[in-house]
Amino acid sequence: MGELTWHGWQKNVNEDTPSVGIITENHLQKNIINDDERKASQFPEIKEVLFYRLSPDGESLVFAPPDVAVRISAIHEAFSAETWGEFQSLIPEENYAELLKHYVGEEAYYKPFVIPNGREPFDVHSFCPEYIDGDYPDWLQQEQETWLPEPILRHWGKLEESVHNDEFWIINPKMERAIVERLRRYGISAQRRDDLGFY
Repeated sequence: MGELTWHGWQKNVNEDTPSVGIITENHLQKNIINDDERKASQFPEIKEVLFYRLSPDGESLVFAPPDVAVRISAIHEAFSAETWGEFQSLIPEENYAELLKHYVGEEAYYKPFVIPNGREPFDVHSFCPEYIDGDYPDWLQQEQETWLPEPILRHWGKLEESVHNDEFWIINPKMERAIVERLRRYGISAQRRDDLGFY
C-alpha cells in the first residue's frame, strides 16, 4: 500500500467530508422543512368555514355554516318588521313559502290566515305564534353537534335542558380563543359575526 502524502490525505478529506458550513446549511434546511411539516399538521388546509357569535343572553357561543347563519339571521330580522310589506321584503323566499303553506290556504295547519295589506302593522302573534314560543325558526343551540367536532363539545360544551324546547348546547364563551384555535387544527375557519342575528 502506497504512502499517503499530506496532499493525498487533504484531497480525501475534501472529497469525502463536507465542510462545516455545508453541514450547518443542510441542517438548517432540514429543520425548516420539519418545522413546515409540523405547522402543516397543526394548521391543515381550510376545508370548512363556520360563523359564530354570542347567544342573546351572552351565556354561550353559537356556531353555524354561513348559509344557515345568514338565513336564520334574516328570519329574525324579518320578524322584527313593523309592517307586512317590510316583513315580506326581509323574509327569505323559501321560508316565506313555507310559512304561507303552513298558515294560509286549504293546507294550513291552523285556521287560514288572510295576509293584510303591506302598509298594515305586522302582527307576529296572529301570523306565527311559534316564533313567540321559540319554536320557529330553528334554535341553532340545539344543533351544534351537527357542525362542531365531538372533542370540542366534550371539552368546552355542556348540554342543558330547557323548560319547553328540549336539550340545547352551552359552549363556554370564555374559551373562545382556544375553541377557534382548535377548530383551525380541524381545518375549520371560525369567523365571528356579531353583525348577524343567528342563535
